[in-house]
Amino acid sequence: MNRLAILGTVAALSLLVLTGCVSAEQQAADDAAEQAETEQMLWEASGHDGPRPSNADAIMKGIPAGYNDLGNGLAYKWKNTDIDCEYYDGCIVAMVYAYGDCPSSVYLEANILDENDTVINYTNGTLSALSAGQKGEILLGDINGNGAKFQMTDSSCY
Repeated sequence: MNRLAILGTVAALSLLVLTGCVSAEQQAADDAAEQAETEQMLWEASGHDGPRPSNADAIMKGIPAGYNDLGNGLAYKWKNTDIDCEYYDGCIVAMVYAYGDCPSSVYLEANILDENDTVINYTNGTLSALSAGQKGEILLGDINGNGAKFQMTDSSCY
């Protein structure tokens, strides 16, 4: 290596040390720690004591226990009772909770899976408007009756 290349390398390394540059992994870890600290401060500022639980976002949004947050003003859970599938060969009911206003409509879409968890079809359903705090039910049907279970894939709160 010639002297000019060595001097260039030394200068670049010195610049990294002087500017405090860190690896991408270290930066990501620092960012995550800062985010966790901010979330803990918000948790405590909202009147909660102790460490922020893993379901704190759901608690802060008022999502009832057992519901899964869809992240767009909606949460859902599967209804575990006998269901009249109407004209479908198989179905499930999604219980929907709006923690944000959905002034026009609610849309859900789910994959239909076979017993090996292979996607074999999909289904969807809608509701009219839901106000924040309201619950609704959406029937999701399997027209062929070949599905073993359903997997939520998409949702919209319009």
